[in-house]
Amino acid sequence: MTAPAKLLSDLLSYIVEQAKEINPEEFRLAGSTLFKKEQSQLTGMPGVRLDVQGQGDHLWLVVDRMAEIPPPVAFLATEPLARLVTVADDPDRPPGLNPEALQAAVAAEGRVPE
Repeated sequence: MTAPAKLLSDLLSYIVEQAKEINPEEFRLAGSTLFKKEQSQLTGMPGVRLDVQGQGDHLWLVVDRMAEIPPPVAFLATEPLARLVTVADDPDRPPGLNPEALQAAVAAEGRVPE
C-alpha cells in the first residue's frame, strides 16, 4: 500500500473508532469474545450491585473491592509438612519452601519427610 493510501486508511479507521465513542449504537457487543454477562447472570453475586442511584448519578453496575484476608494459618499449623512451606501475606507472591525447616527435617529424619 502506498503512503497516501495508508494514511487515508488510517484516517478512516480513526474516524470509525471515533464514531463508536460518539454513537454507542455503532458499537455491538454481540461479536465480542471478551467478558460479557447479562443482568440475570450478575444479579445476586456477592459484591455486585446493579442500578445504584448515587449522588446525582445513576450507576448501572458497581463491583465492590475485595477485602484482603490473611492465609489460612490454622491449616498450616496442623499439617505436618506445613513448617516446610512459607506463605506470604502478598497474594502476588506464591508459596515457597522454608530452607531452614527443610534442612532440619532432612537432618532429623535422614530424608525429606512425607
